[in-house]
Amino acid sequence: MLSKIVYFRHNVLGSGSHGIVYAAEEEGTGRTVALKASRVSLNVVRSSLRHEARVMQLLQGHSAVPVLLGYARRPHFEYMAMELLGSSLRRQVKSGCALSLGTVARVGEQMLSALEHLASHRIVHRDIKPHNILLSCVDSARVVLVDFSIAHHLTSVQATLACNDGKSPLAFPSGTTQFCSLEAHTGGAPDPHDDLESLAYVLLFLCLGDLPWHVADPYRSSTEVYNRSVMNTYLAKQALTSSTFPVSIPLEIANMLESARRRKNSDLFSSSITKLRSQFCSLVASLGECNRNPLDWTPVLPLASITRPDSGDSPPRQSLHLQDRLDTYENEEPINEYFTDSYYGSDLGDWLGPAFGRLHSLTLPADDTEFLDGQLPEIAEVQMCRLPPRTW
Repeated sequence: MLSKIVYFRHNVLGSGSHGIVYAAEEEGTGRTVALKASRVSLNVVRSSLRHEARVMQLLQGHSAVPVLLGYARRPHFEYMAMELLGSSLRRQVKSGCALSLGTVARVGEQMLSALEHLASHRIVHRDIKPHNILLSCVDSARVVLVDFSIAHHLTSVQATLACNDGKSPLAFPSGTTQFCSLEAHTGGAPDPHDDLESLAYVLLFLCLGDLPWHVADPYRSSTEVYNRSVMNTYLAKQALTSSTFPVSIPLEIANMLESARRRKNSDLFSSSITKLRSQFCSLVASLGECNRNPLDWTPVLPLASITRPDSGDSPPRQSLHLQDRLDTYENEEPINEYFTDSYYGSDLGDWLGPAFGRLHSLTLPADDTEFLDGQLPEIAEVQMCRLPPRTW
């Protein structure tokens, strides 16, 4: 159990749809933690933060999952404390720049390990994006996956969420439109392959410093402009295949995207992840990288899209001329900045239950929730101070 947690209202690390994350301190020990606060009535039976805490408790023990320190429910707020983490991958990618291939390969291998861990517990994250992959404050070679607020347990959702028969892209798909899977665009049932496809887009983003599609800000654009941008994003993702993948990007990322779209082979997901991890480990070794060394966040020029000669063994991969598209957006705002770096996402359709909480059919199984609630560490007391913020 954590003792008293004190936080200052101005020490905000991130904010989003379901709450605010503060830098806080455990009284007595002086330990600095990240404290997520969400305003919620006690009348809400299935609150978002309790669900996230349960999922995190279920996944504890993996290096890419934040250490959960405590949870507390109060009359008007609920709180969750976790290890303090650094900035996001999104913030590491500077305007007009990318990350080194060695760093991208190491991040990819760590996230594949995380997805393998999630799949072993039948959890689908549903919002894999650079904003939700943070740097560790204690291990410079480690990155951590955060924001499990819309994560789903497969046995809970497979019977309740059916695929959209019309296959028409939704205006607001689950997760983040820029990085969500094609199946998420059309309202398909959550599947581990969704996370894998999103990870492929994340790695492509890290290699190029951007993506070849852009989603308009729904708060600043007309409905027509926004809907058209979502449709264009969907079509651009459809056009991105292993044969049309940017030729400057490692084949390992193209293989990841191809594997992610083989959704009929869900039973083979674990073996697919194992094979992909092996490929990424080989890529890391071929680049002379060592997983124990600090990750290199030095900005580099984006990889150019250059046509490779035909080897004769397979059809030549065509260039999408992504660099030309990137140049078009060079002076625009970074993608999806209306969703600030945070530990949470938006999925309003799942929160319209009779008690204005998460739908019962979309939560963890009852036996699991009872067990996990008994395992959740408690926060004895939470206090907010209005004094000037400390420098963390």
